[in-house]
Amino acid sequence: FLHGGNVAREVPVFGAPFNENILVVGLIDELRFDPLNYTIDLNELKTRQYSNLPSHAQKKQHSFQVSLYKTLFDDLVKGRVSKQFMASSLRIDLHKELGGSIREHAEKQFVEIKTLNDLMDIIFHKIQTLTCISQVFIEYVHQESKQTIGHVEVEYDVSEVSNLYKRYVQFWRGNRSAEGVDIEEAWKCQRCDFNSVCEWREKKAKEYEFKNKQKNKL
Repeated sequence: FLHGGNVAREVPVFGAPFNENILVVGLIDELRFDPLNYTIDLNELKTRQYSNLPSHAQKKQHSFQVSLYKTLFDDLVKGRVSKQFMASSLRIDLHKELGGSIREHAEKQFVEIKTLNDLMDIIFHKIQTLTCISQVFIEYVHQESKQTIGHVEVEYDVSEVSNLYKRYVQFWRGNRSAEGVDIEEAWKCQRCDFNSVCEWREKKAKEYEFKNKQKNKL
């Protein structure tokens, strides 16, 4: 974008959103830059087996994904991600000298670096000269025909994204039990690697069995 490009694809983003001190890494499908208005739009591509839009539950999941991508990108632009956090999270030495082939490759890109610390200084400086993402879109495409099914704009609600993210973090930290999917998404249980040991699934099966017994008594 800084050298005249208008489209960037498969853009990696990383950070620790909402001050949870957990490293999150994402890969944005596409960013589009409008140099006249100095705006950046995010576009996520989702392919569909059927030529219809996904269910409400799936749309909610997709919206959360792209909203989290925007959060990560914007945090980088705002300088909220530190080298020290990345080093401690990945357990890497920022000051260890890079190999000759890497430095030679960097020189071909007119970048002079000796360590990862040097490289991250350049990356952070450049991204902080950009602007935050203005709009977020999801494009649904039919796999077979390659035709666009729908182009949906996602309304970014920072409070909603933050609350949902922190809810997920509670599970991964072991501070709450697993919760089942919505009834319209129950088909996912058949593909889940943990369905044989899922306490929520076992609980629902017992509830269903109890209701059947009560119904038979009547």
